[in-house]
Amino acid sequence: MNKLPLITAALMAAGLVSANAQTVVRLTGSTAYRANVNAALHAGTGIFDAPPSNLGPAYAAGANQLVFSGNISGNPVIVKTSFTGSEAGIASLVNVAVPNNVSGQPAANLPGTPQPSFLANDGSAGPDVSSPDISMADTSQAVSLTQDSRVHDVGIVGVVQFVWMKGKNSGQANWAHLSNVTIPQINVLLSGGKQDLSFFTGNGADFGSPIVAVGRNKGSGTRVNTLVQALYGVGKAVQQYAVTPTYTAGVLNTAVSTTPINDGAIVNIGNDGFDSGKGVAQTLLMTAGGGSLTTIPIGYLGLGDANSVQALLNDGTANAAAPANGQYLTVNGVLYSDAAINNGTYDHWGHEHILTGPFTSATGTTVANRLKSAMPATALGGSTGLPYALNVTLFADRPAGGDTGFVTPL
Repeated sequence: MNKLPLITAALMAAGLVSANAQTVVRLTGSTAYRANVNAALHAGTGIFDAPPSNLGPAYAAGANQLVFSGNISGNPVIVKTSFTGSEAGIASLVNVAVPNNVSGQPAANLPGTPQPSFLANDGSAGPDVSSPDISMADTSQAVSLTQDSRVHDVGIVGVVQFVWMKGKNSGQANWAHLSNVTIPQINVLLSGGKQDLSFFTGNGADFGSPIVAVGRNKGSGTRVNTLVQALYGVGKAVQQYAVTPTYTAGVLNTAVSTTPINDGAIVNIGNDGFDSGKGVAQTLLMTAGGGSLTTIPIGYLGLGDANSVQALLNDGTANAAAPANGQYLTVNGVLYSDAAINNGTYDHWGHEHILTGPFTSATGTTVANRLKSAMPATALGGSTGLPYALNVTLFADRPAGGDTGFVTPL
């Protein structure tokens, strides 16, 4: 009896081989840059021989998990994505678990560490828990929580932009007075927790409306960039808040309640935060019932998630056209725009890196190099990011293309 078909069927059932023996490449990392990565993979130009097929979930630029199937140099390849955050992605490249223990909750690791969970090869739920080939990161390993010489930086493909926003107008007293945050104010808020609106406006009449920070967990590149730009310290603990936080196996749930809330529902969660910008965005969209909420949440997030809170203008700049309803905050008096990044006046952005590690396959290396060439074409500014083309699309940078230091003209 020929047992080979039975062995092959058993391996397929275990997920160790696919039906058509396709090579699988797994990609994780930055949630803030996922729309750019997804767009490049979906188009396939310069990556696959032809536009790939989507297996399982239908394509969506903001999807956290997708499966792309196509040919690369005539060979069948599946590229699977599972975006868990830049820091989590870097850690998973070297199979490192990052503890994210929360007081009163079971011990837990950052989601995606030591390995992310991907969809199955056919796009079904899976899970396929594996070491990734590639990680996207909003910062380099130089400022990462995970320092490992086996991580290889393939290069910079773009600039990813971040903003500070305030919660949707809930009738809080003097809500409209909050329009700007400064680096010193961000430091005080993140280290000390709740602060009064009067501290941000300098107006004694604003006393009585508390301001709290809503943000990401330490697996997030958005958080790393925020702490770097605020001169705060990447490894320093923060004080952040969530609305009626719930946990699953020690991890803060991204889905948040959308029912009217009061001040008692806003809880200090310490150094914890959301695994995705979606949780920050949903929190900022909440409204209060009966004008009972006095607390004003403010949060930091990438442009794609920010755009779901309040739409950017057509030119990709923060919406300041309606100040009575505007939720975007200026940082040190400057409103986000790509032009402000280019002239060095807006500093809340990071370089987008492609990284590989010791578990990267030869095909994974090929995909990483092809992504490096293909992705800048999809980064056209606004919420998609800026392509990293010095003196062509980018006219200011940090010293030596680094992640720290003040922005300087080229």
